[in-house]
Amino acid sequence: MSACLDYHNAYMSAPARSPRSISVARPPENYLASVSDLMVGLLFLFILMLMALALDVRPATPPPPAVVAAYDARDKAIIDIQQELKGRGVIVQVDLQDGIIRLPEELLFEQGQAQLRAGGELAIKRVSSELMYFLPHCPQLEALVVEGHTDDRPVHGAVTDALGTYRDNWDLAYLRAKETFQGLVAATPSLGQLQNDRGLRVLGMGAFGPDRPVGDNRTPEGRQLNRRIDLRVVLAAPRPMPIKKAPR
Repeated sequence: MSACLDYHNAYMSAPARSPRSISVARPPENYLASVSDLMVGLLFLFILMLMALALDVRPATPPPPAVVAAYDARDKAIIDIQQELKGRGVIVQVDLQDGIIRLPEELLFEQGQAQLRAGGELAIKRVSSELMYFLPHCPQLEALVVEGHTDDRPVHGAVTDALGTYRDNWDLAYLRAKETFQGLVAATPSLGQLQNDRGLRVLGMGAFGPDRPVGDNRTPEGRQLNRRIDLRVVLAAPRPMPIKKAPR
């Protein structure tokens, strides 16, 4: 019993212990700076996205009425030419987006030949007269380009006909474009003299060979579409807006 009293007295007489302090580690200053930089970067990116969205939805400036009128007149002329030719037994396709009157190979040429066949000469005469009737009424008319196009099947060896010798699709496309150009001018000489607002002749020609297909060259039907003559009606002003497809 006395031992318990002695332990109690010793415990009560011992100096009181101070409570142990607990230190909390603070994040390093460079960590806080990194988080701050990240937030600033995200805010800057957010502002850029808002600006891009605002620019994207901003209404476009309407094109000048004269430009719209010029393309409307060109599209109407192309459709009128197509309809008039159809009434005269000449079937052509049109592409209003690119201003093209498309003459398929079978209308003008025998396959693999550059000389106009008999039916092709008659078709060219009718096309020429319709072009001369409608195109002078197109404002801002810049050019009428006769383009020769082929499929991608290679020419095997040199081929010679009444127009000359061709060794590849480029030669064939060029000779066909030249034959069509000369046929248009021979049928309607005034078409060859037609000038644009700058006093330059409107009628011209070019050859693209197989490089601008409109059909799939892996199929016979696609290759047939690619063998063609395109008459491209070019205006001085760029097209201001998409247009609807032409009726077939």
